Amino acid sequence: MRQVRILHLTSTPAGIGGVERLLLDLAPHYDRARVHVAHCNLFDQAQGSGRFPTALKATGLPYVEIEGSRWHHLPGIIGQLLAAIRRERIDVLHLHMVHATIVGGLVALLSPGLSVVVTKHYVYRALASRMLRLLDRLSTNRADAIVAVSGHVRDDLVAHGAQRAKSEVIHNGMDLEAFDRQAAAPSQPLARQEGGALIGCVGNLNPIKGHEYLVRAMPRVLQRFPTARLVMIGEGGAKAELEALARALGVEGAVIMAGFRGDVPAVMRQIDICVQPSLQEAFGIVLLEAMAAARPVVATGVEGIPEIVVDGTTGLLVPPRDPEALAKAICALLQDGEARRAMGSAGRSRVEQRFDIRTTVRAYEELYGMLGERIARSEAKPLPDAAER
Repeated sequence: MRQVRILHLTSTPAGIGGVERLLLDLAPHYDRARVHVAHCNLFDQAQGSGRFPTALKATGLPYVEIEGSRWHHLPGIIGQLLAAIRRERIDVLHLHMVHATIVGGLVALLSPGLSVVVTKHYVYRALASRMLRLLDRLSTNRADAIVAVSGHVRDDLVAHGAQRAKSEVIHNGMDLEAFDRQAAAPSQPLARQEGGALIGCVGNLNPIKGHEYLVRAMPRVLQRFPTARLVMIGEGGAKAELEALARALGVEGAVIMAGFRGDVPAVMRQIDICVQPSLQEAFGIVLLEAMAAARPVVATGVEGIPEIVVDGTTGLLVPPRDPEALAKAICALLQDGEARRAMGSAGRSRVEQRFDIRTTVRAYEELYGMLGERIARSEAKPLPDAAER
């Protein structure tokens, strides 16, 4: 079987979130006989030395350096990408994230014979700009194959013009062996009040993640559990607003802004409950990390989250924008240690059975193989003779 050559194209300006974590987890598990995989990240604020590009390079897979980090650099970016695709003999351009999808769509128009896969990690209403939605949709719907990270995302794609026949769901997965090694490594302990519980929330600090409603839930939680502490792991533009809200509510001493942590598996092992109060969440890799650590989850039942968290079995689902419901669910688990342990154990089993990274890798390799066969058939097709031309 012909080896298929893949280039993953992303557009992460800074940091490592769920999409980035997925690609890093996939990296060690590809079947090198079937696929040759390279990466390229656009618009990195650190000009190729940010956290994500650095982590990609550490995987040992080829990395394509592209100069230019602003939209006015776009002609040069496209030229460099076209040259790299020719140089690396890329068969399949695999697009992630909105800006990479738009740029990749333009590159594909200038690359006859190049196959394109788009993985959608978000729904269209998550894009604030109407122009971005239009350009993203045009690039996505022209792709040879479209992958949705959840059934909810696939339904959204189809509602926006994608062909169901060329769309499929491939859930994100986790590298459990790597997770367990990292979880067991020495780690800086989180600040825990003596005898108190730790409520953890991991994610970029931006309004769509719903942190505001979790902070607003804390006065109710502290009424019943005065020694409980909320630890928020992550960075982002909403930090100052969240700190101001905690002060206004009088809970600043119980809300700890811990910033970026590169040891999330170890962090998950330290907390008692993981809370994900998102307003939108196409999938939610943090939920898998919590479940892999055998921690119960309190999350909003939005978009793809119910495909991960089984309400009442691996955690509790609540409506979005509802501090009272969040507080009630958190308190229910804080007061019932047996329920926490049972849900944590069920969560770990669910990740092992449904969300192992090897299952995700094999699904993508099957897709690449199908496209590779199509490419091979096209290459084997004889050119028309002069009479036919």
